[in-house]
Amino acid sequence: SVPLFTGYEIAAADTGFHLLRIEGIKEGLLAGQFPVRMQPNWLQGYGYATGIFYCDTYLYIPALLRIIGFPVGLTYLLYKLLVNFVTVILSYYSFSKMFKDKWAALLGTMLYTLNIYRLVCMYLKDHLGQYTAMAFLPLLAYSIWRLLKEDTESNEYRNNWIILTVAATLIVQCHILTCELALLFCLIIGIVFVR
Repeated sequence: SVPLFTGYEIAAADTGFHLLRIEGIKEGLLAGQFPVRMQPNWLQGYGYATGIFYCDTYLYIPALLRIIGFPVGLTYLLYKLLVNFVTVILSYYSFSKMFKDKWAALLGTMLYTLNIYRLVCMYLKDHLGQYTAMAFLPLLAYSIWRLLKEDTESNEYRNNWIILTVAATLIVQCHILTCELALLFCLIIGIVFVR
């Protein structure tokens, strides 16, 4: 998260688009819309329905910060900080449950959180949906691991659908392409471990 403490946002490929989305949600909420479907700040006041094409669920957090007076750039930096925090927490939780060793979980968390592709998506390309979805992928992997590892007669196995559903729901609310890739991963795992 060190780049987030520079005091400014590094202009990346999609930064302007996401800042406009945050501002649009803020304007829509102030206009009385919930959920915001038509963001009034686009196209010279005519509005644009970006929420139809890109899921805005998680952008309500910076939009609410924007409503209470935070500058739009700062709200976006705080959002990225929150995503990093959630990524670390969920990675450590998932890896510690899988490996049953805190050092292995810490190593897995470091490798996943500092993955160069995740960092490029966050800081160079600024693909908000993709790096947000990456925060929840370890939870999905943990739920799949539980399906394969645990005794099918145990109560923990019967309740695994909860973690699997939560992980899939959190991912689909971020980025559809990541959701499709996760589904492909689950299908391959299902085929390989069909027995």
